[in-house]
Amino acid sequence: MTQLGINLPTLIVYLLNFGILLAVLYALAYKPLLRAMDQRSERIKDSLAAADQAREEAANSQSAFEEQLNEAAGRAEVVGPSQKSFGPFQRR
Repeated sequence: MTQLGINLPTLIVYLLNFGILLAVLYALAYKPLLRAMDQRSERIKDSLAAADQAREEAANSQSAFEEQLNEAAGRAEVVGPSQKSFGPFQRR
């Protein structure tokens, strides 16, 4: 190997240093980065679930409002003709 210009002890030291560098970067950078990404993903899932729940509540509120509006319109149709018959007796 020395004919190729490769010194075996130096190569072993380089590989060992590279392995140590990978281990340190994994522990100090990669694991915290993965943890932060997982937490962000969880927050996004929670936010989407809350948005879906709010959308459902809004739809339920709207349908209840429309139901009350239709009921009030029905009552107005019933009360309307009877009010016309008392027209001359109304206060002014």
